[in-house]
Amino acid sequence: MRSRINRVCVWLLVMLLPMIILSCSSGGGGGGGTTDTGTGTTDTAPPALVSTTPTGTTNVSVNSLFCATFSEKLEPLSLTSSNVHIAGVEANLSSKCSSVCVDPTSDLSSNTTYTLTINGVTDIAGNLLASPYSFSFITSSPVKAIAGGFNHTIALKTDGTVWTWGSNEFGKLGDGTTTQRTTPVQVNGLTNVAAIAGGYSHTIALKTDGTVWTWGNNNNGQLGDGTQTQRIAPVQVSGLTNVAAIAAGYSHSLALKTDGTVWSWGNNNDGQLGDGTQTQSLSPVRVSGLTNVKAIAAGYYLTADIMYQHSHSLALKNDGTVWTWGDNAYGQLGDGTTTQSSTPVQASGLTTISAIAGGYGRSFALKNNGTLWVWGDQRTGTVCAGCAPVDFTLPRQIQADVPNISAIASSGHGVALKIDGTVKTWGYQSFDGAGTIGITGLGDGTITNVSAVAAGNTYTIALKNDGTVWTWGSNNYGQLGDGTTTSSDAPVKAIFSTAVSAAPAALAGITATAGISKMTVSWDTSTWATSYDLYYSTSSAVNTTTGTKIECVTSPYTITNLTPGIPYYTCVVASNGYGNTAC
Repeated sequence: MRSRINRVCVWLLVMLLPMIILSCSSGGGGGGGTTDTGTGTTDTAPPALVSTTPTGTTNVSVNSLFCATFSEKLEPLSLTSSNVHIAGVEANLSSKCSSVCVDPTSDLSSNTTYTLTINGVTDIAGNLLASPYSFSFITSSPVKAIAGGFNHTIALKTDGTVWTWGSNEFGKLGDGTTTQRTTPVQVNGLTNVAAIAGGYSHTIALKTDGTVWTWGNNNNGQLGDGTQTQRIAPVQVSGLTNVAAIAAGYSHSLALKTDGTVWSWGNNNDGQLGDGTQTQSLSPVRVSGLTNVKAIAAGYYLTADIMYQHSHSLALKNDGTVWTWGDNAYGQLGDGTTTQSSTPVQASGLTTISAIAGGYGRSFALKNNGTLWVWGDQRTGTVCAGCAPVDFTLPRQIQADVPNISAIASSGHGVALKIDGTVKTWGYQSFDGAGTIGITGLGDGTITNVSAVAAGNTYTIALKNDGTVWTWGSNNYGQLGDGTTTSSDAPVKAIFSTAVSAAPAALAGITATAGISKMTVSWDTSTWATSYDLYYSTSSAVNTTTGTKIECVTSPYTITNLTPGIPYYTCVVASNGYGNTAC
């Protein structure tokens, strides 16, 4: 079946009768059950609880809808705020069929225990709920930091836990598996985390005690545990303490200590470890001659055939100068040459710098006055929007129509957070990599109240002031975290909870089979749907107005007493307290 906008019709032969029935089902909703046989028996059974959402008791979103589904249709008059409520919370009630939903009028407090109570509820026959139902849950902590790998995303919550989603190749999500995730999962056994960073296929976390923990690919020793063994759960970096900041490249890692020195480990084919050699290291080594550092960053790029990678590193000193080392094929070291360096060199002419970022063969620096300076690979317009595709070996200011920047990030594209909480992107403007050079880019103007930004490969991550995470761009590995693998050119919300937080998702798997003067319609359950209504008509324009309605159905549903020789069309609507799908 196709989407709910474009209907798909299926011709069905009715068994034993010389006629055809046509079923045309909308992909936007569905529902079913069986026809009422009318046995004449009296209903004396109390309604029984069938399911609840959210399904878990922890990490519940602060803006969730709370729903309970029972074994039979409920009496609407029994659904009052005294019978159905969350203690101490003002909320609106909605009900349909056998479900009731509680929608708090404002966001709940984070990391707080609440209790939903249902009591005194009856079914249509007047049978009282056998016993009170009570459900306790703990709301989730908001996110305080974000990071992007190549095709996986990392979030740090205020409670010190780390959550990841997207590609899980080499176990880089740290959940003890290599299973791809389209919504956030918690990293195993990791608490008290202060900072996070993502490399191409590994992940780094800094704990509040100054130790560093890593997981994922370790083919070049980028995990720093003295081995080259892949890890699907966090391991501690050997001999490294008193760390204040971390960064990750393609297959190397960086750590800034509280004494202002920088340490590195992993791949060193371009001198990106900065120790004066090109020898990889399975444990941390000190970057030569570098002191008084207050921030670090790393960048990398892949060759056109994706066979080789090249990396560089950056450091920001307390005096506002920038120092770089590693690969320099595109001038990303900013020293006016294209000569790689295995020890730090100063990026020319830069002073009063407040932040740095490494990108895809390029580097970024943010000045105290809010202006952005960039250098390196210009092939995708990431260095200078509107400029000729010529690499820059010296830093230059980006176009003046991106002023008042407070934070920066980069991968194959550039991302800037403005002081007014809006986001600007440029370079690879579309998630398919086609790329349009311009200051206005993917997602611009569609998100506000942003406090932090990060970048993955052809996708962008934004953290809002309310602690929610929003993403847009490529989603082939689920790196957007919205429960799908569908790419989006507008921001979508990463789903940290199993609770209902939106109208039902469009249905899929709709099928229909014919019988003697009847037709059975089936479909896959819609995400977050609490009820379904079925409509059918002899008109191809069947909808909620023209169709005959059958309320509160479940899949599969059999429509009976159909007239032989006439084509029939059906559509199904899925609903919950937030809304419903189209017919």
